[in-house]
Amino acid sequence: MSYEVPTELYREIIQYVSSRRDLCNVSIASHALQSEAEYFIYRSIDSSRRSLTEYLCDLITSSPRLHMLVRTLNISNDGEQSNAVQSKEYWERVSRLLRDLPNLEELKIHDNMVHGNTNAWVLSQCTFSLRKFDCDFAFDNTLLNFLQSQRKLRRLYWTESYSDDDSAKALEEIDVLEPSVTPPIYELMTNSPRFALKFMPASTLTHVWICGPCGYESDSWIRYMNEFVVCAHSLRSLRMNFPHGRRTLVTVLTMLADHAPELRSLGFVPHFEKQVSLKYSCNI
Repeated sequence: MSYEVPTELYREIIQYVSSRRDLCNVSIASHALQSEAEYFIYRSIDSSRRSLTEYLCDLITSSPRLHMLVRTLNISNDGEQSNAVQSKEYWERVSRLLRDLPNLEELKIHDNMVHGNTNAWVLSQCTFSLRKFDCDFAFDNTLLNFLQSQRKLRRLYWTESYSDDDSAKALEEIDVLEPSVTPPIYELMTNSPRFALKFMPASTLTHVWICGPCGYESDSWIRYMNEFVVCAHSLRSLRMNFPHGRRTLVTVLTMLADHAPELRSLGFVPHFEKQVSLKYSCNI
């Protein structure tokens, strides 16, 4: 007498196979287990080389059964250089792949941060709804329109490239983003203090990490914080490169104490040998 093993049981067994190579071998060796093995193989895709990314793009786009499986996609370029024709073909492949992933929930796309990455057009015509988005695309209307369409987005990581003059100009020209046109992001990480200022009023942010310098002199720090704290009422965690001047630091921390009552975690605060007292007590 033969018995058929339920599909759910196959999945329970295969989830304990930790090696991707073993999963690939299972999918090749057993037709009955192929779909269950592919569920775990393609659920999360990572590539840090352009050649591998191009291969994966072609593989997945040519296999419709894989389109529904991908939930997380991380692609980057670890220093590989290419000419203009190769670069155009690469981003066209990425664009086709993204259009074929309706169930994608987490997406990371980075180039090499040397030049402004002006390829946010690859996000056009995508049907997925992201929960987490991490990119180094230049900030422009294409990227802004995409962010506005992602109503389930909760975690946004944006990196400004070193020589990205277009993003700097665009951020200067746009007004502060309103909550009605952006998703309710609660976690923001960026190396651009001006980008953080634009998004502060747009969402009920609870976790903010600003890697870049918010100011160099005391006056520039105070000007920045005057804008920052206006919408800091919901913050619970803040990481930034706080000023090293003692007097400026005390002023900044006092402003946070006054305007961010929910704040419980601070990162990168300079250490002083002598005790520094705030004008008001901070429950941090």
